[in-house]
Amino acid sequence: MSTTTGSDLGGAEVIEIDCVSAQKKGGRPVEDVLKHFDRGPYDKSKNCYATCKGCRRHWKRARLPEIRLHLAKECTAIAPEVSAFYKALLAKDAAASSSEVVTAKRACSGLGSQGSKRGGLL
Repeated sequence: MSTTTGSDLGGAEVIEIDCVSAQKKGGRPVEDVLKHFDRGPYDKSKNCYATCKGCRRHWKRARLPEIRLHLAKECTAIAPEVSAFYKALLAKDAAASSSEVVTAKRACSGLGSQGSKRGGLL
């Protein structure tokens, strides 16, 4: 960005803006977990490789659950607060998925009892 003073504009300051950097990037936002990894180019199946910035462990395909688990439990080269954050995130996800399983089991068991009340007709 540069500024110039133009005499033909009555001494007003003219600001030139680089249009390319001013445009918003489109697409899906990048996950925060990926800031702890160096990522490579995408292959034809829309996957990219990742290398942990802390311990330099390499993944051929950067799957978010796997690299979150790595930061939570395996990587000793990252800050303890980062590891604690991802441990809490994994615990929260595990609690949510276990409650979904219980709800699904209750729904399935309820359907079986209703079917028998109707004389087995569905």
